[in-house]
Amino acid sequence: PFLMTCYPGFEDTLPASFSLSEQGVVVDDKAITAKGPGYAVPFGLMILEQLVSPEVAHEVAAGMLL
Repeated sequence: PFLMTCYPGFEDTLPASFSLSEQGVVVDDKAITAKGPGYAVPFGLMILEQLVSPEVAHEVAAGMLL
């Protein structure tokens, strides 16, 4: 099943074949999902980590004082 996260309250609208996680940001194969707007920065950093490297994502996060 596809592992994902979603905005609270949206869970009941998803197909039964989806597996939900309580994490704020979830990566499953080539899909990245986030729980909501409060996870915009972690979501962006995860995109950077997946497209470039974990080291670059960490460097950017450090530059943002995260």
